[in-house]
Amino acid sequence: MAVITMQNRPNKAHKIQPAPTPFELAVLSDKTQMDAQNSAITTIRETGKSRYQQLGFPTRRLEAWKFIDLKALQNTEFLPYPDNLATVNKADLAPYMIGGNTNASRLVFVNGRYVDSLSNTAGIPKSITAISLMLASREMPTELSALENIFDATTDAFAALNAATVEDGVLLSIPQQTVVDKPIQILLVSTGDSSAPRMASPRCLVELGQGAKAELVVECIGLGKTGAVQPTVNNTVIQIAARPEAELRMTLIQEARHEATAYSFTSTEAKLEANSCLEMTTVALRGGIARHNVQAHLLEEGAHCTLNGLNVLNGDTKVHHHTEIHHLAPACTSEQVYKSILEDQSMADFDGTITVARHAQKTDSSQMNRTLLLSEDAKTYTRPQLKIDADDVKCAHGATVGQLEEEQLFYLVSRGLNPEIAQCLLTFGFAEDVINRINLPLVRQYLESRVLENMGQSHNPKSCYASCTKIEKSACEIEG
Repeated sequence: MAVITMQNRPNKAHKIQPAPTPFELAVLSDKTQMDAQNSAITTIRETGKSRYQQLGFPTRRLEAWKFIDLKALQNTEFLPYPDNLATVNKADLAPYMIGGNTNASRLVFVNGRYVDSLSNTAGIPKSITAISLMLASREMPTELSALENIFDATTDAFAALNAATVEDGVLLSIPQQTVVDKPIQILLVSTGDSSAPRMASPRCLVELGQGAKAELVVECIGLGKTGAVQPTVNNTVIQIAARPEAELRMTLIQEARHEATAYSFTSTEAKLEANSCLEMTTVALRGGIARHNVQAHLLEEGAHCTLNGLNVLNGDTKVHHHTEIHHLAPACTSEQVYKSILEDQSMADFDGTITVARHAQKTDSSQMNRTLLLSEDAKTYTRPQLKIDADDVKCAHGATVGQLEEEQLFYLVSRGLNPEIAQCLLTFGFAEDVINRINLPLVRQYLESRVLENMGQSHNPKSCYASCTKIEKSACEIEG
């Protein structure tokens, strides 16, 4: 069994290379045998291994990883999921089906592998290519390789690691001028395993032809029970290629039910051509340590990118957002709004950079990060940044951190609202600002229900209203 060791660490090039950690020995060993027909995936894996060797495991010495502690991850040997591990059934997935519609279009991956029996492609137009990466590597290797070649060598270690260990994923190709008016859902499920630490590396490639429009919902879900599984890693890569005038609206949701032992890494890279548009909303609800890395490249004039983010966290959940928007052409626009509601000992980290190239004149870009602290033990770190080489631009960035406004609470109470309900409404209103930015009502309603489900009981409008109504009813009965 061949083992690839670490070489050429950029930040330690002048020192003797350290021995590979258990994590690196496990994930860079040739444990999975690929058949000869999967040459396209084999190429992706070999390229990923080489790139990961160059980048090395990220440490807190790197600015972008300063507030995330991965020592426990590095010292654990993670193995691929075995083929015979018990899978989930449709009942397990019912809470995650948009609008409760079991017949909606969806692609389901369990522990990094496509599961046809849980998926439903009947509602996807026949003109759209929606197949597993494994099948694409056999039936259309040339198209798969061409799409992969659009993306430059990654600068994200976990994206390189995904390529090095990928076994399956999805290729979603939407032809030019095709309009998909109903959302396509991709469920990336990890179950965990009581016998050993496990890692899944699904890879999603999305291509929109000229003038194509689509709505995509991607959910990274951990279904294991707290304390019942060994540590898990769900390491996902999403690559998006938008041709001229194409539009993609995408919602990405992260949640793990085995909170204490879950690591979730999602790397999204988008290449946007002339007058194309990407609107992406990232929502983190709960589950161990999560990191969302987004890189958007506005390649041609008129391209637009909107990145919205919402964290609704409690317990000791830690979520990190690292965004990079590269304005590489004139007259491009971008907007970022990231919000966090933090309870208990939760933590949110936002590190966002807008880069404007010298020739990218007439750029219009804004970036805002807002955090609502509901606990004295909650923490947030924020670093919005601008790197501008052009001189004819309109760019702004900012950040706010605070608690609920006393004046707003006083106003609602003075209008007759119970103080607890007033507090709950203000908290949910803070989150709803991001939810309402989603255009499709079906997705917006689904996301609203998921956020309400995960809000702490003391700040959830539904639980507050039920509790206060019960108290007020009891008081009336006593007075009577």
